[in-house]
Amino acid sequence: MNLKKIIVCFAGLAVIPGLIACGNGTAGTESKTPADQSGKTLSRVPNANRSEMAAHGLTSQAPGGHPAVPFSKVKVEKSTAQNGYTVAELYAKKASLNQQKVTVRGRVVKVNPNIMGRNWIHIQDGTGDPAKNTYDLVVTSANIAKIGDIVSIEGTLATDKDFGFGYKYDVIVEDSVLTK
Repeated sequence: MNLKKIIVCFAGLAVIPGLIACGNGTAGTESKTPADQSGKTLSRVPNANRSEMAAHGLTSQAPGGHPAVPFSKVKVEKSTAQNGYTVAELYAKKASLNQQKVTVRGRVVKVNPNIMGRNWIHIQDGTGDPAKNTYDLVVTSANIAKIGDIVSIEGTLATDKDFGFGYKYDVIVEDSVLTK
């Protein structure tokens, strides 16, 4: 392996242009990158061109090069709470809503339980733009939900939250309480 090609090597994760290797014995093996019908390979690094990927029906990459949650064609009614917003509105108004209590309704599309002492829940409500990656909202909570549940979430919106290891969120709702 050419050491000049290594961009990041931290906590067992090495990201090299065209190569994603984890500390599980896969170092030196190329990852399979998504390609469109013409065979054109699209980047799998976190800063991939989201517009180009969406044009080919692919989703952007989540932090650390992990596949993002795909866009789900759901339609969930907006919360009627006084501080109720859609997912798209939270992204659009993120500067004015930073550190404010917000409520949002959506369908649970992914759950990562008990990481850093909290549950990480992805919700979508059918709003937002896949090309701009504004359709999926990450929420942290002590509560848990199942994939497919329609939930109402109230918590504190935070912007530009960086947890390290490449996990940075433009918008995240923290310390949320979930209700069905």
